[in-house]
Amino acid sequence: MYSNMKLFHYICEIISHSIKMKVTFVLTNEQAKIIAEDYNAKNKTNLTYPLTYSIVQAAREIGISESTIRRHIKDELIKTKIIGKRPRITQEEIDRYKNIGTDNKS
Repeated sequence: MYSNMKLFHYICEIISHSIKMKVTFVLTNEQAKIIAEDYNAKNKTNLTYPLTYSIVQAAREIGISESTIRRHIKDELIKTKIIGKRPRITQEEIDRYKNIGTDNKS
């Protein structure tokens, strides 16, 4: 039985080899978390995984409306990364945005 990490690497190698190109997988946060936890348990490390959020998820995480977050993206107050064809917001960007609000209150 393969662990999640071994199975993931095995699938990547097969696909990369068969199409002779580097392959990038887009994982959900939950999938990335499972793989990172599995890797950490087997290797006694503290591998972190990059969290990204959809606009709706980020709005909920920050505590603002979806229209407000879209406006902030348009005004370049919040930076996004395009993954696939969709904008995603990193955990670091959400933390940065939250800190801007607390810095202005000081």
